[in-house]
Amino acid sequence: MAKMIKLIFDGYFDEKTLPTRGHRSSGVYTVYAGSINPLKECEFRELLYIGEADDVVGKITSAIKSKKGLYQDWKQYLKKDEILIFAIADVDVRDREQAAAALIYFHYNYGKLKIPCNRQHKESFKYASTKVFTFNRNKFFRSEFLAVDA
Repeated sequence: MAKMIKLIFDGYFDEKTLPTRGHRSSGVYTVYAGSINPLKECEFRELLYIGEADDVVGKITSAIKSKKGLYQDWKQYLKKDEILIFAIADVDVRDREQAAAALIYFHYNYGKLKIPCNRQHKESFKYASTKVFTFNRNKFFRSEFLAVDA
């Protein structure tokens, strides 16, 4: 039987609107290239990265403040007038790595997303069968999928 993981993505944030309270927990996060239109709605061009951390906001904030490493990787894919847009989902620490790996593996191989800043989990899935349900703010993701190594 497949392991079940439920991911409820909360809001979309840019570098200036990342939450400073809450979300200081284990989870997965996505990084998109996009823009904010005049109606204050997010417009997405590409999913750049899927990450996981025991403190999601801390990990993203640290990457932004350092201006190197992951942040440089993300920024190199932005086109003129684009910004980084983030989405966050809390995940139990025991399932965090598996959830991120499932998102990357499935959407790279079956969703045809390039996810250019991820280098791991694209070619193989080292975990047991994993059924993932995604809700709310998760542009480009299927709402339900099964990740199984081919």
